[in-house]
Amino acid sequence: MNADHWTLRAMNADHWLADTRTSYDTVAVSYADQLRGVLAGAPYLRAALALFADLVRAAGGGPVADVDCGPWHVTAHRAPPPTRARRGMAPR
Repeated sequence: MNADHWTLRAMNADHWLADTRTSYDTVAVSYADQLRGVLAGAPYLRAALALFADLVRAAGGGPVADVDCGPWHVTAHRAPPPTRARRGMAPR
């Protein structure tokens, strides 16, 4: 197409972030429902998570971050003390 046919608008970061957050919130419950119990059928993933948690503990512990990479189903599996977990980075 010819560039004369396009109208460009400046991107407003506040609206973009709000729209993104709203769209994520819209599907969050159904997404979490789809992943609930997924670790039950993934013995190798559970073993890898257990190994990771053991290595963190052996190195003296410390915080572990689940940085908005799902509905917290992975960290929730390995978060009991002494592992400290923080969920997400969103300011809310």
